[in-house]
Amino acid sequence: MRVSIKAACGALCLMLAALAAVAAVGQDVPSDWTVDNTRWTGVLAPSESVEVRNPFGDVRLRAADAGEVEVSAMIQRRIDDPVRPEVRIDRRGGSLTVEVVYPAAPKGDLKRVDVAVFVPAGAPITVRTKDGMIQARGLANDVDFEATAGDVFLATSGKARVSVGKGNIIADLRPSGWADLRPSGWGDSPRLSTRDGDITLTLPVDADAELEVEAPGEIAAPPKATLERRTPGKATVRLGQGTHRLTLQTRRGNVNILGPPAH
Repeated sequence: MRVSIKAACGALCLMLAALAAVAAVGQDVPSDWTVDNTRWTGVLAPSESVEVRNPFGDVRLRAADAGEVEVSAMIQRRIDDPVRPEVRIDRRGGSLTVEVVYPAAPKGDLKRVDVAVFVPAGAPITVRTKDGMIQARGLANDVDFEATAGDVFLATSGKARVSVGKGNIIADLRPSGWADLRPSGWGDSPRLSTRDGDITLTLPVDADAELEVEAPGEIAAPPKATLERRTPGKATVRLGQGTHRLTLQTRRGNVNILGPPAH
């Protein structure tokens, strides 16, 4: 059964609102706060990329139909606060930019905006956050994520570059066909890096990859993989012929490489 982007976005908006309400429970959040919703729908040319900048909360990404893009934002604020954040949409240089900004400092410390974006397959996606989670599910896009603090949950058949200051990375990188990849791999080798956190990576059962791993903690690999420890905290994990290269790096954490989940 096909679910329309509008129905899917509506469901995701409700989820964001529920998460916002749950997050407030048990915390020192003033009783005079409210949640606003804003939504924007537009078209995306095949050659355009998407960039999301949100230093005030989470970013969630989902797949959209070809040529469509939709942005939804849930804004937590004080009822009596005249300063409201803006979700600015800008097209420039072949890129659609979604940016959350405050025109002035908000009243008090309650400033949170969670953003959901539906993006069509093939469009490169860049996300920049400060203190928020990045969650990307069911994508067929090349992604470039940077987060100062916050976990990253990623599932895409495209290439990925993820850099996190403090947070875990859970990634599922399963290209539709390894034979279709160029000899150099995904073009630019995927790189998952966190300063303070664990990395969990899921690869397909027929993965043909060589992973350069740096981790002071445990480095775990699937039974069929070849794990070669070179120096303390560094190892090479080889699956298949090791044709496609990936880099996993954590300064304070563990690395766990998994095969596909059992059905």
